[in-house]
Amino acid sequence: MTTSLFMLIGTLLLAGGTVHGGRAIFGRPCSGRRRNALRIGALVLLGCDLRLMMTDQDTIGFAIILWVGAFGLSTIATALICTVLNQRNASRSAAAQASFRPQHSAVRSGSRSLSHAPRHSAEPQR
Repeated sequence: MTTSLFMLIGTLLLAGGTVHGGRAIFGRPCSGRRRNALRIGALVLLGCDLRLMMTDQDTIGFAIILWVGAFGLSTIATALICTVLNQRNASRSAAAQASFRPQHSAVRSGSRSLSHAPRHSAEPQR
């Protein structure tokens, strides 16, 4: 159980170390220094997880095969988590933009407002 928790946290940190994953997980893009720190932390956790799995199993080869399989499942779970977070952030930002849009009653009634007036191109002055 501990190794699967290390694996999931490590893959989430690894995803947070990318531009798109960081935006999905943290809600905003991370700086370069923070992305590097997240990647290093992820590699440390994943390495500790591999080491724990090697001490639990009888053979090293079997432990590596199990670790690769667990890493694949953890990566799929992380991708699903990032997708859900990204969709949630997108729906929140769309709702926030919709609440701040001005309501034009003139546009709804069919009359022309100033915003829909024809634009005249400015001729260069000589």
